[in-house]
Amino acid sequence: MRQASPRFALDHMAVPRLDVRAFFTLARDLGLTEVDIRNDLCSNPVARGMPAADVRSAATEAGVTIISVNALRRFNEWTPVREAEASKLADYAAACGAKTLVLVPVNDGSGANAICRGRLRAGRRRGVHAASIDFMARDRG
Repeated sequence: MRQASPRFALDHMAVPRLDVRAFFTLARDLGLTEVDIRNDLCSNPVARGMPAADVRSAATEAGVTIISVNALRRFNEWTPVREAEASKLADYAAACGAKTLVLVPVNDGSGANAICRGRLRAGRRRGVHAASIDFMARDRG
């Protein structure tokens, strides 16, 4: 049985000062078709106010797929502020064509993961933000 070759994606952290268009072009020039964009870089499109539709268009023009937006940090410290941040970032990720949104919990050994899962389930039951939470919780591809 033939084993599948590993797939590689380029993370924007590799070249943090490139804007997304140049980053997408670099990925294609390297022969890669999948990229990970970030919201924690000085060149990130979210903070710079680049419309998600423009990010999607730039990815399409370059021939790359955005596999993820990295990341909603401190996901397991769920507050109304974090919920608003999550909703905004999930909407942006969906609109730019990202397949997933990376969720990064605080990993301090406190055992809060069960609490995080409970809050996620509770949020999904409320329905108001269910679309965003569903997007964050599963692969959209």
